[in-house]
Formats: sequence, C-alpha cells, structure tokens
Amino acid sequence: MKEVRELLNSLNEYLKGHQLDGEILYTYEESNLVRCGRNQISLNNQQVRNNFEISIKKGKREIQGSLADANHSLDKLKEFIDEMIQKIDYLPETPFLKDYTPLPKSFKSLDQIDLSKRHIKSEEVVQVLKIIGTFFEGKEVEQSGAISFGKSGYAIINTESENAFSWQGEDYNLEIVLQLLNDNNKEIRVADAGTHFKDVKIKELVSSLNRDYLIKTSSSRKDLVPKKYDVVFGADAIAEMIAYMAWVGLKGESYLFESGMFKKSNVSLGDKVFSPLLSISDAPQLFKREIGPNGIQRKAMDFIKNGSLENFAYSNKATCDRFDVKQNTHFGTSELTMESGVGPNSFGKVVDESIEETVYISYLHYMNFTNKNLGEFTGTSRFGTYLLEKGELQGHLHNIRINDSFLRLFNNIQWISSSTKAVNLSNSYGMRSPYIIHCPEYIRILDVPITGSSAQA
Repeated sequence: MKEVRELLNSLNEYLKGHQLDGEILYTYEESNLVRCGRNQISLNNQQVRNNFEISIKKGKREIQGSLADANHSLDKLKEFIDEMIQKIDYLPETPFLKDYTPLPKSFKSLDQIDLSKRHIKSEEVVQVLKIIGTFFEGKEVEQSGAISFGKSGYAIINTESENAFSWQGEDYNLEIVLQLLNDNNKEIRVADAGTHFKDVKIKELVSSLNRDYLIKTSSSRKDLVPKKYDVVFGADAIAEMIAYMAWVGLKGESYLFESGMFKKSNVSLGDKVFSPLLSISDAPQLFKREIGPNGIQRKAMDFIKNGSLENFAYSNKATCDRFDVKQNTHFGTSELTMESGVGPNSFGKVVDESIEETVYISYLHYMNFTNKNLGEFTGTSRFGTYLLEKGELQGHLHNIRINDSFLRLFNNIQWISSSTKAVNLSNSYGMRSPYIIHCPEYIRILDVPITGSSAQA
C-alpha cells in the first residue's frame, strides 16, 4: 500500500496544480472462494480487483468518476482526471456544496494482515470441509456451503490533506449446511467469521452441527398454530434483525430525508425508542479502520444507549452538505455491537430456563420490509426452529414466518444473554469490505407474531 499512497499523493498534487479541489479513493480485494455441494468441491477460485474513485470540485460544481487500473499507471490516471476536468464546467452548480474534510494528521496507515499466514492455501480450507465430512460419514448427509477468505484495503486522500491514509486487512467467512437425506431433507447450518483463517474453531463448529443433527433426528417435527409466542432468537437471527433495523433506522440520510423508521419531524436525539435493555454502538473490535473510506475519522459511537436514540451515521457527504450536518463515520465499514446482558450463555441454559412455551429461532431467511417507514418486516426461520417448554426441548418445528416491527419487537425484550458472537454479514455487491456485527448469542422477546408455517396443509 506504500506505493499506492505515493501514487495518490502524486495525483493529489496534480489536482492542486490545476487549482482544483478533489478526493481520490482506492479500493482493492484479493478474494478466494471454496464452495461445495453434495459432498463435492464445486468451485475453487480467486478474484483480484481494484478501483479508483475520483471526485473533483470546482467552485460549486462537482464531477465523479471511477477507473479500474490494475497497473496503477500514473499517466493513465492523469489522463482520466484531464477528461473529467474538461467536463466539469458543463455541469450544473450545487449551491450547498462544501469543501472536503482534511484527513486527521495524527493517524498512521494500518496493515492488519497476519504475515505468518499471509498466503492461505486452498488445501487448508478444503481440510475444514473434510473434517466435517469425516465426522458425519455414514450418517446419510450431504454437505454444502462456502468458505470465503481474502484481504482487502483502501487508501484515500483529498486536496485539503498532505498525505494519503491507507488500511488493509484480512477476513474469512464460513457457512456450512448439511442436508439430512433420511429425514425429509431437513437442513442444519453453522457459520463462523473472523480476521485470520487460522483462528477457525473447527471443533466448536462440528459440535454445533452434531447438536442440531441429534435434535432433528431424535425428536418429532411439529407444527405451530399462528399466534403470538415468546421467542428466543440465536445470534445469526439477531444480527440479521440489527442489520435491517440499522438500514432503515440508524442512517442519518434516511433521518434527514424522513424516508426511514426515525424521522426528523417526530423523533429527536435522546428520545427513548427501545427497551432500556438494548444498547447498540459502533466500536471497532476486529478491523481497526480508524479512518473510513470517506476520509472521516471513525470514533466509538453509541447509536442506541439503554433504549435511547443517541446518534445517526452520517456517511454521505452530499447529504451532509445539503443539511449542513457534520459527517461522523462511514456506515459501510461500521462494526455494530449490541451489548450483552445477564441472560443464559449457552443453548443448554436457554432450554433449562424456558419454562413457559417458547420458540427458538436460530436463523432468519428471506427477510424483507413490509413497510420501511414504520420499521415493519417479515422473515422465515430456517436451519433450526425448536419448541421449548418446562425446561425441556419439546421437538423441532416446521419453518415459520414472523411479521413484526422493530419498534414493537425491541420494546419487548425480556433478557439478553451474557455471551456474544461475531456474525459476518458481508456481501459481494461491491469491493470486499468485511462487515461484522457483534451481538449476544441469544435474546428472548415476548409476544412475537407467528403468522404462518411451512407445514403442508
């Protein structure tokens, strides 16, 4: 990344030489993916990508463009900038446009790549799949899933700054699904995420799969009558709900434009919006990205504190300029953390403490909004839906559908577990940019509407 920073410094001086303001962001990824299906490796590939995103401002006019350049050619990038400069005078003015924010001088570029395991061999990844396959050998299961690992990074500079800042790190995401061929093709799933692949806890993954395998092969499957139930959600389901809620509830852009769950006209900072048991912050733990890819210093920040609304993430410069609001973070690289509580810290204890009729949902599938402005959503359970009562597991259930609102759901929390888990919710629609949510392993919520079941009529 040193060469990239030097390149950005040169391009920055080039813009200054033209007496223009500008900002240049470089992003890259080296991604590896091993995928298996029906107990066979179906894909083993690598992808290398990079991109330069350039913004140029002249007075109240601004132009943006992007260029993929694997060779990092200074001349080619200068030519691209020249083409943008020729076009900028033809663009309309934006009256509220403000200057770029200088990069903090006190921060140094950061490299979070583990040099001792910098080049992971695909054989090491396949070995994880082999260990799981060997454990379940002879039990008539088919293994599917994917393991993604790689490194990514970015570098940024603007004409208000002297030197570029860069970050790079590595991450992995693992998801394995077993289909039980002799049990109506029921499915069980396990997932893991982190920074360095050598930290994968394979014994814990196998143990979790075996627990669900024994439950689904030794207990009867039941159906539920649609009504309200007390529900314990597992970490993966919790992370999905937090991510969707943050999408429509914690972005400053949706707050200012009144297009989300919280609107400037009827909600203010400090208002109680959720249960006092709920606290959500942006506090980097795995990826120390102290300056985001928008050039803004990232600080630990409370979004929800004891149920009260404390902050929004103002990532977009254009929106902040329009409403005269200061940028404070980059939402795309946040590490949302939901604080733990004092509830049970293991599945066994969850079962023991479920005296009243309780539904356990490990994972939410096909989540979507039914009304974004009201925070209303729907989703179906998958991979592990159990019925608990009288301190015992009463059986496993057909997948069920829930329909609720985050405003109601997160005001009905009974307890939050004391144990936590990191859940990876990265996607592949842009450059590799690991997105982790740290959340409790379990949360119990009262009176959750169950509106349907996948059981055949």
